[in-house]
Amino acid sequence: MTLALPILRAISRRRITEIMSQYSLDESELPSDTTRYVTNVNSSDTVRYIKEFAPDVVLVNGTRIIRSHVLECTDAPFINTHAGVTPMYRGVHGGYWALWNQDHRQFGATVHLVDKGVDTGTPISFATTVPDRRDNFCTYPLLQQAISLPGIQLALEDLAAGKMLRRADSPARFSRQWYHPTLWGYASGLLRGVK
Repeated sequence: MTLALPILRAISRRRITEIMSQYSLDESELPSDTTRYVTNVNSSDTVRYIKEFAPDVVLVNGTRIIRSHVLECTDAPFINTHAGVTPMYRGVHGGYWALWNQDHRQFGATVHLVDKGVDTGTPISFATTVPDRRDNFCTYPLLQQAISLPGIQLALEDLAAGKMLRRADSPARFSRQWYHPTLWGYASGLLRGVK
């Protein structure tokens, strides 16, 4: 996949721009006075910054499993946006694997509370969509993150109003953790019509 990704990124530029525009996504840099960089989400620096900021909520996206000592350093809930419908498509590339399995109705995203497992926290909301025929392995995650934004907005509004977070019923028929496809697995997906 290391060989295929640069090619996919290059041919996806126009589609990425379309998704960014369609969903009014903003790539602006965050203000430097409120931004801290850490080399590992489970580092002591992460714990220190969380305690320093004393957030009402911690939004998580695209990180490794967060260990207990980080989750327990604050009373604030940790909310993850996951590019897949959980618990069926836990792990990485959930939308890709849903398409690969011809489970098109489960191409989507989950907003969920973070727990000690891999995308096993209580779901807050689900969103599904139909990818465009021009979408591929590089654009699927962006599209999934875009459709998850209303769920994040509702969760933040609930927290700001002092309400309990919503709990969404999972459409799960099974639970499985997925991993990065190999080049051969990706090639097999291409034969199935999954880019």
